[in-house]
Amino acid sequence: GVRSLAAGLSSERPLLIAVDDVQWLDRTSSLVLEFALRRLDGRPLGVLFAHRLPEPARLRPDAFVPPESFTRLTIGPLSLGALHRMLKERAGRSLSRSLLVRVHEAAGGNPFYALEIAHELLASEQLPTVGAALPVPADLRELVSRRLRRLPADTREALLAAAALSNPTTAIVPEDAIAAAEEEDIVRIDEQGRIAFQHPLYASAVYGAASRARRRELHGRLAARVEDPEQRARHLAL
Repeated sequence: GVRSLAAGLSSERPLLIAVDDVQWLDRTSSLVLEFALRRLDGRPLGVLFAHRLPEPARLRPDAFVPPESFTRLTIGPLSLGALHRMLKERAGRSLSRSLLVRVHEAAGGNPFYALEIAHELLASEQLPTVGAALPVPADLRELVSRRLRRLPADTREALLAAAALSNPTTAIVPEDAIAAAEEEDIVRIDEQGRIAFQHPLYASAVYGAASRARRRELHGRLAARVEDPEQRARHLAL
């Protein structure tokens, strides 16, 4: 089915199949993709895989992409200048050069980590003095959790529902409640009302922070709201 779908789409126009975080693909998905892509030679089709090193991945595109068509690019950390521009655009403020250098070093040039650290710095009443520790706990999930705890209670409740759903939409999650999270760039909502977390870490932090009893109660309510029978079964099981 996947092979036929890709063949049909690529017969209409050139097709690109992209998989982010290929190291997280399950075995079944890996087998399906490899089976399909091996049988699509000669079509106007490209594949783009992002693989976080050094984590192992089940799917190795060099095993089914011809060597003459295979290109590997290693993406390094953001430069100091690029990080400055990103923080100015996304956080709305600039950091001093000395603080920017410290954030760059602490985040290892990782843009998501740097943005989270900057959010924590700018949310505090005063910036750290020279030598003071940056807000980078051993577990970045705790840093994200602290940011989420500053949101209104109804927004946190809406975020928990979105994190528990496989395909969250404003048909189930109240848009007015989750609006504050969209303004904080934690989620994005498209024109069809589909809700997506800006990074999987946000969803896992929201869901992981809830007690087991609260999650069970939430899944019980969601089971009565979702229309898809498989999703209803999933929520009832949880």
